Amino acid sequence: MMRNNIDLSPPRRLLLATDFSVDDDRALERAKQLARDWRADLTLVSPPNGLDDPAEVLDWFDRKEGADAGMRMFRRARSAFLGSNLDVRMHVAAGDTPGVVRRAAAALDSDLVIASAGSRRSVRDFLLGTTAERLLRTLSRPLLVVRNRAHAAYRRIVVATDFSAGSRQVLESAARLFPEHVLVLYHVHRRPYARLVNDRGALHGAGIEAAHGACARFVAECTLSGAVRRGLRIVIEEVPLATGLARFVRNHDIDLVIAGARARTAITRVLSQGAAESLVYWLSCDTLVIPGRRERMKRGRVVA
Repeated sequence: MMRNNIDLSPPRRLLLATDFSVDDDRALERAKQLARDWRADLTLVSPPNGLDDPAEVLDWFDRKEGADAGMRMFRRARSAFLGSNLDVRMHVAAGDTPGVVRRAAAALDSDLVIASAGSRRSVRDFLLGTTAERLLRTLSRPLLVVRNRAHAAYRRIVVATDFSAGSRQVLESAARLFPEHVLVLYHVHRRPYARLVNDRGALHGAGIEAAHGACARFVAECTLSGAVRRGLRIVIEEVPLATGLARFVRNHDIDLVIAGARARTAITRVLSQGAAESLVYWLSCDTLVIPGRRERMKRGRVVA
């Protein structure tokens, strides 16, 4: 049954987690592009870090105001957005980066958080994961993990689905964010009891046919515009999700994958790596992760 109570407008409040390092340049450029295209407000959130700019070190020795952490971040933001004509705000708070980002996103009611995929550069990163990986486990708002340079707007977009209620929310969110794009709906079909059956070819054919039927019913229940519905491309493969989708992304030059993340307890977050984290690790493109069913939709936004 069609539902008509979802706001189809794009996000209005974007939050970029950055420390203005070289690793964060790609996320910063993507945030600029999205803020322009969506005409959205952009807030930069950054925990103060050490002095890593020669001019800032000199300011510190001379005991100038520029040595203050907030002032340092303000100067970096002003330099990064010089000439961009964007309305950008700065939010500086001390603490562990994921915690700072979560609190800022809640306080500002952010529609989308943007972060760099990053790289594991310390023992802490190897044990706990990068900032993006830790946000994936705990953030209750959509998170865009940026891996590639923003040479242009996203063009080739894949929406990963398992036909669940959470996946419906993901597809509807993708259609809201990118209403003029042709979306690829990607599903992995798993054959039950395949190892116990000799006639695997017949089982495969019947299973794929059933998956296409389930997909048609799933799409029919989603709230989509006519243009999105007509342009939707369906891809169903019988492969492991992470590696299969990674190959599809590589072979078809995909720019962005949109996927859902089911809510988990603190214990399961510690003991296991979630599918969303696995996808971000395997995929060579940017990844947008929509939070799970513990959140509810309000005016088209996912809120806690």
